[in-house]
Amino acid sequence: MLWNVTTGQFKKIYAGWSAICFSHDGKYILSAENKGNLLLWKVSGEKDILEPYVKEFNLTAKLLKGKTVKKPLSNQKIHLKNQSNTTVQTQTTDEYGDFEFKNVDKSQQYTFELEQNPELKNEKVYLARQDGIVVGEFMAGTKGVFRFELLPAIIEKLELKKEEDVFVQLDDFVSSDKNEIVIVDDIYYETGKWDVLPQAAEKLNRVVASLKKNPQMRIELLAHTDSRDEAQANLVLSQKRAKSAVDYIVSKGIDIKRVSGKGYGETKILNHCTDGVNCSEKEHALNRRTEFKFFKS
Repeated sequence: MLWNVTTGQFKKIYAGWSAICFSHDGKYILSAENKGNLLLWKVSGEKDILEPYVKEFNLTAKLLKGKTVKKPLSNQKIHLKNQSNTTVQTQTTDEYGDFEFKNVDKSQQYTFELEQNPELKNEKVYLARQDGIVVGEFMAGTKGVFRFELLPAIIEKLELKKEEDVFVQLDDFVSSDKNEIVIVDDIYYETGKWDVLPQAAEKLNRVVASLKKNPQMRIELLAHTDSRDEAQANLVLSQKRAKSAVDYIVSKGIDIKRVSGKGYGETKILNHCTDGVNCSEKEHALNRRTEFKFFKS
């Protein structure tokens, strides 16, 4: 549907720019600004979203090890190799298994190779995003060298993309033929507390407005914690936070029959950060979340 872009939508989104030409596969647009500057844009997704094409980027990831429980692979040297098997950069993972290669050429193909480590004998090694979501497993060669081919799809999975705005997703849901949707968002509370703070109230007010605008909708709030503190304490805390959010929505005039909440504590961890595993704040933050589950009656 690239013709939509060329009939004014492109100029509307990026004022002052106009399309010059398309790549043969329709994935890139060369554009010009009225001042004569050129820019290459990438078309991604089904909605013709235009993004500036960036040739160089910083490649961030994490190494994990373990056959059952995954733990950070710290202090491990990792080499970034090009198609000629030449080492372009070398980094060492930190205590959480995190590493970063800077100014990586996006047009090239690369492979990760781990420096030989006797501690990895009979181990499994995984590549993950820095929030702990695993994207693939390293292959162990005959000499015990672990390698991982960096395909474009893997690089895309490694990117910590910002989630689309909750209420943009909700508007799409209302106009769709779906009967339910789960939207993840951050509602912040003070440590160990469940009072609705001003920042949380702002988001919940928008939920209230959506429920008033769409009387056929119901909502369930699902509160989750990370694995720090005792499991029972986390469960009780998440239940109190879910109830607090429900009470706030009801206090704004929404029928209690349309609102419910449940706390899960640390029972639905999204990554490897269970009890006793050394994890970064970024990894714990992935588990500390609130899910808005909307239903159409």
